Amino acid sequence: MSMQMPIDYIGIVRGFTSSHRGVDFGWNSNYGGPGHPILAADEGTVTTVVISSRNNFPEYQQGLEPAVYGTYIMIKHGSGMETIYGHLAFDSVLVKVGDKVLRGQRIGTMGNTGTSSGTHLHFEVRSNGERVNGLNYVKVQPNQVVSVNTNCKDQIQYETAPEPVNMVGNPVARDMLKDQIQVSIDILRARSGPYLMDNVLGYLRPGWYDVMEIRDMREEASNGYLWYLTNDGYWCAQVSGVVYYPKQEQPPEPDDKADWELVYNTAKKHVELQ
Repeated sequence: MSMQMPIDYIGIVRGFTSSHRGVDFGWNSNYGGPGHPILAADEGTVTTVVISSRNNFPEYQQGLEPAVYGTYIMIKHGSGMETIYGHLAFDSVLVKVGDKVLRGQRIGTMGNTGTSSGTHLHFEVRSNGERVNGLNYVKVQPNQVVSVNTNCKDQIQYETAPEPVNMVGNPVARDMLKDQIQVSIDILRARSGPYLMDNVLGYLRPGWYDVMEIRDMREEASNGYLWYLTNDGYWCAQVSGVVYYPKQEQPPEPDDKADWELVYNTAKKHVELQ
């Protein structure tokens, strides 16, 4: 399983070891500074959000090891993979438990909460509950920058075949008499089918789309999403930035004949009574 780096500036200050079961990323003043955006490494479901200050450690109640993470987010991906983003800025979390996130979506901001010696991102990857070296699973994307001074240079992998960045889809007008979705983001993958392994054909243009079919795959461990088939044949997942609008009932057509007969009969009765 290949994911992307969780930060656009790759400056590793501490790698994965037997005593440090994660990867620490630092910051650079020319690339976001200490408030660098933190990105979801891949599509998934947010399973844990803990908002914690430097000296407050509710992690004990979450079942995680030593209370060092501070404000952190955990995301569950397919095939038993999970990622953790620790030491985030206290008030920076942009997601909540249950949210479906996209690969590369901003989820928070680098911070210094928890047991931290300075502003940085503590990034973990877990495979079936076991902490593994995240650098074996993430790759640098073409838009990301690698510091010349980074540690672990020999472990850093690069994306050699980036996903298509072309925009696809033909938005339609809003029509309340049809099932529709409104797409308000420009990083929504358009796929050939309702599975995470299906071909990515591009990114769906923002706008309205008729929904031709709905496929609920949320109970499948390898999937976990509700899917929509658009009017132009693309499948997309239900994530933040995609809103479903079911069609509204069409009001009954007026029965002109019945209305005319009612008026006529009322008038006729009135005349006869006189």
